[in-house]
Amino acid sequence: MTHEVGLKQPNSLSMYDMSGNVWEWCWDWYNEDCTISDASYKVESAVVDPTGALGPASDRVLRGGGYYYNAYDCAVSSRDYNSPDDRYDDIGFRLCRSL
Repeated sequence: MTHEVGLKQPNSLSMYDMSGNVWEWCWDWYNEDCTISDASYKVESAVVDPTGALGPASDRVLRGGGYYYNAYDCAVSSRDYNSPDDRYDDIGFRLCRSL
């Protein structure tokens, strides 16, 4: 089940609840081109933040896995997608701003 944010220890980046509580909506449009995968976002040995499709698509990217998924899906690197019009009890979002 879901839990209140901030009750567990932060990850190595000092961020709380980034994995396994609920999937988190991302601003990125899902890239529907099946020839492009996360591996396509590597620059030399570093992985850069994939920004998805260049223009509006039908789905947005989700990250982090929901509370009833397996450990593999709950990694920060785990990506999925869904229509922004859909609502589920294991999808949320995080408010953030620059300092």
